[in-house]
Amino acid sequence: QEHADRVSEITRKGGTLGFAHDVGMMFGSPVWYVNGREVRQRDCLIELLKDRGIDDTQKEAAAQVALDFVLAYYIPNVVHSKPDCWDQSTVLSKAQFQEASVELLENPKQQQSTSPCYSSNLTVARITYWISEEKQTLHANFSDGKQVELPPNPTQDHRKIWELKYFDVLVTALRTGKYDDEKVGYIFGGGRMHSVEHCTLKTTPDGLSPYLTNT
Repeated sequence: QEHADRVSEITRKGGTLGFAHDVGMMFGSPVWYVNGREVRQRDCLIELLKDRGIDDTQKEAAAQVALDFVLAYYIPNVVHSKPDCWDQSTVLSKAQFQEASVELLENPKQQQSTSPCYSSNLTVARITYWISEEKQTLHANFSDGKQVELPPNPTQDHRKIWELKYFDVLVTALRTGKYDDEKVGYIFGGGRMHSVEHCTLKTTPDGLSPYLTNT
């Protein structure tokens, strides 16, 4: 809530934030507003920075606003502080916990390559954060790819997935600045931090032990 409070000019009506693959997704048809003006979701940060008079000469300021906006409206299941179980866990203790943060990067490299992520010379605000999500799998009997029997008390796998991820936000204007992907505040997207060891971890729901499948 604190991140949403820092970008209070933005309001959303309708829709529900869910989780799919690498990013948050909106289910339904939300309507977004910046200072009372209806805008597309992808333009919210662009318009907010414009209203605050923040341009590409104020990269640090743009990065901080981007951090609040992305954590408030783009990413579900963020782990904001180090869980009590982290250091005691035989799995989580292998990784270094870090609170959500943002840093400025010039011409950032791809996660598993020395090549630049993007085609043009630019500076991005890279937002790095941990998420955790509980999952369960219902096991039934299958034959030739088709379910043939569901037992009265089917086995369920309960587990928690922990991932270190990132989002990149443009904080320099490109070319003419006419198109969305040339404007300060454009969100490129992101993914898992493959360059960091133990960027994806699986544990029991309490986070203390390794997840072992029942199958």
